[in-house]
Amino acid sequence: YKFYLSGGLETLTNPDLMKLISAGYDRGFKFSLYTNGFMLTEKFVDANPDLFKLEVLRISLYGSNAEVYKEVTKHNKGFERVKQNATDFLRYKRKHNKQLRFGFNYVILPGLEEDLLQVLDFIEEINRASDNQIDFITLRENFREPNDTSTFGNRTKLKQVFATVEQRRKGKYLNL
Repeated sequence: YKFYLSGGLETLTNPDLMKLISAGYDRGFKFSLYTNGFMLTEKFVDANPDLFKLEVLRISLYGSNAEVYKEVTKHNKGFERVKQNATDFLRYKRKHNKQLRFGFNYVILPGLEEDLLQVLDFIEEINRASDNQIDFITLRENFREPNDTSTFGNRTKLKQVFATVEQRRKGKYLNL
């Protein structure tokens, strides 16, 4: 009964998405929805309360900072917009006592292993500003070159980064 809702374009642009979520929810399906977070504004959330019939809402992060985000998405303010939308969403979730799990997905690119620490900074800022907590972060390697064994980057450096993540993840604003 688990399904993942995603799309080639932004999932939240589908005009029938809320009907699909509601129909699945009524039948006991547990949907996870993947979004880029650009449309996840307070206005959108207010107009689409069926979002809270999801089991999980996950934002795909396209970079660890504003510069990388702009390079990937070509949106000058994309990073800040996603950050604000995530912060507002967590506030809304808390205010209305909603239970869906909310988090991020991040692709670790070779040579940018340490950027994961900037992603943790990003999550801490959101958690602090919203007075709530991101529930999870999922990580994956870059599948651009499927036969390349270094798609996750330098394994030694990655182990060091994960050791730092393990130390930081139990902090007040990073309780993952």
